[in-house]
Amino acid sequence: MSRKHYDENGDEDFKINELIKLNEYLKNTNQSIILNKLDPNDNIQITCYCDASHANDLNTRKSQTGYLIQINEDFINAKSIIQQNVSKSSYISEIYAINSAAETTLLLFNTFKFTNKLLQPIMWNDNDGAVNALNVGGKSTKNRFHDTRIFWMHNLLVNKTFKLLHIPGIENPSDLMTKDKSINARNKFTKLFLNQTNN
Repeated sequence: MSRKHYDENGDEDFKINELIKLNEYLKNTNQSIILNKLDPNDNIQITCYCDASHANDLNTRKSQTGYLIQINEDFINAKSIIQQNVSKSSYISEIYAINSAAETTLLLFNTFKFTNKLLQPIMWNDNDGAVNALNVGGKSTKNRFHDTRIFWMHNLLVNKTFKLLHIPGIENPSDLMTKDKSINARNKFTKLFLNQTNN
């Protein structure tokens, strides 16, 4: 169903119901977006957890990005990927990871923004320095490539497209996508995923 179709119909419940129909279709495909409990009366909260593991690739010393995205209570997207560039510090690795996760979060935000039930998306990261730098604009790194990422994300935060907050590493489920976790930590987050996908 086209965006134009949505814009021409002012009935909010109609829009949400059409989205539910689309979701039912997606459940029968290999698409990653699966919403189990979307209801016409629900607000839509997009939450993203992201993390980086600095110089994690032993052959290239490139860092690894990982992120998990929820809509309301359902995890709908997970990704783990080696970053394209070698980062000098964990701070820069986290900047890259946050930007990568933000691109996917922004795509989802634009998908749902036709409804006034969409809440401000929240992104979580466990690197204090990166979170603070992006929220305040950051100091120039004298590297145009790095600065562009910082200013792009900062602009989204200033415009309140997203909210970027700090989370302790021990509570960040996206660590599963970038690091070898303890057995207890793996069990904790795996149980979280299984409970949601089995509901």
